Amino acid sequence: MTIQIISYDSSTLEKCMNGITVSEFTKPRSLDEFDINIVDLRHANLWTSDSMEIKTINKILDFDSLKMMLDNACKTTTVIVFPQNTMYRYYKGHDGKYLKTTEIRHILPLLVAKIISRVLPAVVPEQKCSLLYENTVTVIDGMEYKASFNFMDISVQDILLKSKGSAKSAIIQPHKRFIITTLEIFANDRAVVTFLKGCGLITEKEEYPQWLIDYNFLDDTELNNSITTEKAVIKDAENKINIAHKGLEKNLEYKSILFTSGADLVKTVFMILEEILEIDLSEFEDTKKEDFFIPINDATEYIGEIKGVNTNIKKTYVSQLDVHYQTRTDELIESGVKKNTKAILIINTLRNTPPSDREPSHKDPILLAQRNQSLIIDTITLLNIYEFFISGRLSSMNCIDMFNSEIGLLTETVIKKYISN
Repeated sequence: MTIQIISYDSSTLEKCMNGITVSEFTKPRSLDEFDINIVDLRHANLWTSDSMEIKTINKILDFDSLKMMLDNACKTTTVIVFPQNTMYRYYKGHDGKYLKTTEIRHILPLLVAKIISRVLPAVVPEQKCSLLYENTVTVIDGMEYKASFNFMDISVQDILLKSKGSAKSAIIQPHKRFIITTLEIFANDRAVVTFLKGCGLITEKEEYPQWLIDYNFLDDTELNNSITTEKAVIKDAENKINIAHKGLEKNLEYKSILFTSGADLVKTVFMILEEILEIDLSEFEDTKKEDFFIPINDATEYIGEIKGVNTNIKKTYVSQLDVHYQTRTDELIESGVKKNTKAILIINTLRNTPPSDREPSHKDPILLAQRNQSLIIDTITLLNIYEFFISGRLSSMNCIDMFNSEIGLLTETVIKKYISN
């Protein structure tokens, strides 16, 4: 039996409610997750209002939200616990203190009509919750529960239990899924459970001894063997599902280059480059210049930019790439080293648009890249390269040959020149 208590202040109840979920008015869990929900209206700080008139409380919107949840719950049974005779404080002054107070026993009609009615489910009429101030004790399974108020003019079929001696009604059930009480039921978890048993919401069943469970009868052995077998099947299926989920998560990480930008994009692009080029970029130091510098062999190296943008390819991106290229070639000339340096722009264009809806790249930046002998690879194409690589149709040597030889915008048509069938 699962139970949730919804209260103004969960901290005061959590210490003494073992095995019972305690939530606050501001963040209750779904009512139908539990067999029983208990709405606690007792907390003194709940009965405060900044207003000058006795007509509301500061948490009235939480009452409205909770009422909507009660109206839409389908399976659970809910117990609404009315307050004891606490103080109603209202008319907040400039110093933060309340200027007026009254015991709620003096404002019962207003309390029910203006405030409590806002939390009552639609199937519980307000008139069934009319209250009379009178201190009583109700005994449930030997445990005494005190109440400051009793229900007036209640039909016999709505009464669950009566108080000791005076036979007043402190527990009513105006609807099959709702019980309302004025009893103080929250002394501890045992008091709550005893109350719920007294209302018929919890029934006790004697626990069977282990020897009875182990005693073989009819087809017990076959049934137990079937359970063991099917559990093994379920475990195997769960393992396969977990592996599949991990695969999907890994695929999503690769696919993220169609959406991400900045460091996230660079990280995933590096993962792909390391695989398809069989290199290690773990020691690459970001000096806030180029995004990557890859020595392929003694004669060849790649230098490049990785961008995630909301636009299409621009000439400025290609020009920025050429600045890195020219800087590197100057360094090589100064050091007297001869190398083939290839400038590569890896770019995620129109990153907030689905790939199928992305517009083709403009010609001008592609022509500029061709003039600069640089290569542009959009992230859609990079994923295609990776798929061909994983399928074995494109080797690392193929990728290096392609990156060395091609200029302008790399397309799937161009890639197919390098793949093996």
